[in-house]
Amino acid sequence: MLNYTNKYYHFTIGNSSRLGVQSQMEDLYENGNRQPMILAFDEFQYAKTFEHGKDIKDPKSKIIWELLDSGKFMISRYNGDFARLIELKQKLKYALKQGVKVQGGKVIFKKNLYNEIVDWEEYYGKKRKRRGSSQRKSKELLFYPEYEYDLLFELNKEKFFPSYNVKEVLLKLNGEETIKLLDEIIEIALSPITIDCSKSIIFILGNLDAAYTMSNNYNADMEADEFHKQSLKINISDIKNTLRHKFRNEHIARLGNNHIIYPAFSRASFKKIIDLELAKITDKIKKSYHIRLIFSKSVKQLIYNEGVYPTQGTRPIYTTIHQLISSKLGNVITQIYLNRLDVDFILLKTEKNLIFFDYYCDKKLIYTYSEKLILTLTKLRKNKNDDMQAITAVHESGHAVLTAILLQVLPEIIYSITSGSESNGFIFSKYHWNYTSRKEIIPRVAVMLGGYVAEELLFGKENLTTGTASDINKVTNFLSEMYKNSGMGSLPISYSIPVAGTEYSYHNYKPIEKEIKYTMEKGLELAKKTLQKENRLLLKMADYLSDNRMLKKEAIEKMVNNYATTPVNFISNGAFLFYRKHLKKLLANTSSHVNSSISKAICLNKESARNKELTN
Repeated sequence: MLNYTNKYYHFTIGNSSRLGVQSQMEDLYENGNRQPMILAFDEFQYAKTFEHGKDIKDPKSKIIWELLDSGKFMISRYNGDFARLIELKQKLKYALKQGVKVQGGKVIFKKNLYNEIVDWEEYYGKKRKRRGSSQRKSKELLFYPEYEYDLLFELNKEKFFPSYNVKEVLLKLNGEETIKLLDEIIEIALSPITIDCSKSIIFILGNLDAAYTMSNNYNADMEADEFHKQSLKINISDIKNTLRHKFRNEHIARLGNNHIIYPAFSRASFKKIIDLELAKITDKIKKSYHIRLIFSKSVKQLIYNEGVYPTQGTRPIYTTIHQLISSKLGNVITQIYLNRLDVDFILLKTEKNLIFFDYYCDKKLIYTYSEKLILTLTKLRKNKNDDMQAITAVHESGHAVLTAILLQVLPEIIYSITSGSESNGFIFSKYHWNYTSRKEIIPRVAVMLGGYVAEELLFGKENLTTGTASDINKVTNFLSEMYKNSGMGSLPISYSIPVAGTEYSYHNYKPIEKEIKYTMEKGLELAKKTLQKENRLLLKMADYLSDNRMLKKEAIEKMVNNYATTPVNFISNGAFLFYRKHLKKLLANTSSHVNSSISKAICLNKESARNKELTN
């Protein structure tokens, strides 16, 4: 342990203006200049120096970049009272020229003249007038007024620290020595102070949502483990690429390469956080009432189900625990006194929308108390068993069947009821390869149109619903990207409509849009043909999802194996599907041909040399 609690300084960039940050940093001058410290700059994403392709003028983080560059930064000693010191020095200097004598910091000759020249009442106003008057009446008249000692201390803390040394120094000086001291202080005040933090540890803390692309998904039904796996793929290159949209290259360089990239929480992490928070509640009740609380698995699972939004961290969990548990403990303890119970421990368990508190003494149940729970997500996730769930079940089953049959990818999970407001259901699949080849464009189109085709096949074209709009937009965007930008059309050219900024694109886009339409038709045809062939699998899957809100990976695989007419070998590792093996094969064939050619060339060379000798 470093034991640097008293030397830890935390700065929140998002809540501070540029001057606010500088003011806080200047406090280091008094508290730890040149001393080892720990500095943390939080919400650093708001310290951006680059935005919309342009540099930001006078960014609030300017002083921090100096610190990150050399470990030092400069601040000004000047304050608003600096001009007052200069004017006061001029008056004191004039008083000396007029014959005022000073010894030991006190006026000893021509006191009245001194008072007339300095004229405290006029210069300092009513507030200073009383002090000036009291100084006049005093037998000892200080050459430099005592109530201005703070000003000298602020401008030259190194010389006068601690502050009471100001008086000690001034009372040793005569008039000329006092003026000389004021000149020195003014000169020092005009020079900046160097704050040396080169021995400090500096932490830059920030949220880069653009790097965590999954962070915009607020669906509570997504698996936390999946978000966790996705976040583990984020590397330092991703972070630097995200930073370039907020900071200039030279500033990104100053942030260095020591990046701690926090992954999203996994299911196990969320459960551990729940256990820790419940343990705190247990300790508090035990200390206050000498009663143990025991939380059943059903309670912990309910907290997870109601409190975990995978992309929103831990805060929703704390509020859920407060709502479901903490807010009810007052009534739970009151029951002990109302019923005069002798209790060893209380067991908490849940059933449906009720939470039960079972009171035990000597391991025997002596009393039970219950309260009704308001379960927001549980209510939203409840099976509706209505037309909407049936439509969603058919739609998502269409996507799932085509994903399994055409792409040989086993879906992770299918939902026909969700707690999200953006969709009634969804299918989540992980492709085990990181590219899109030309041969899979039509199958992918078929998968995207699978919901549309499934609805048409099972309900009839006249009963198609508008829930397919997002799929249609998705497949159209996909094909536009493939053919207009990724070179998958008949001619690898970047296409664009003729608008400003597209001077270097090909503008005759009508032929390529015919290709897009043709591919869309072929994908639609493949989807219809495949789902007609796999009609039994489609019906079984849709029927199950019309009664149950989800279908998990293991059950999907079992259903495909039992009801699919097409044998499927699911791809679990997409790293060695074709390209590497094919490359090595080509190389082996080419190498064999080259070796044979070289061998013949060598023979010819030898024969040529032999013939030459015979000729000679």
